[in-house]
Amino acid sequence: MYSLFQNVSTSTLEQISMILTLIAAVLVFFVFPKIMRDLHRDLMKKK
Repeated sequence: MYSLFQNVSTSTLEQISMILTLIAAVLVFFVFPKIMRDLHRDLMKKK
C-alpha cells in the first residue's frame, strides 16, 4: 500500500514538473522576444 502511494506521488510530481516546464517554455517563447524588442528599441534611442 505504501509503495503504491509512493509511486503515485512520484508520478504526480513528474507530471507537475512537466507542466511547469511547459509553462516556462511558453512564457520564454512569448515573453523573451518582447523583452528583446524593448531592449533593442532602448538601445536605438540611446544612439
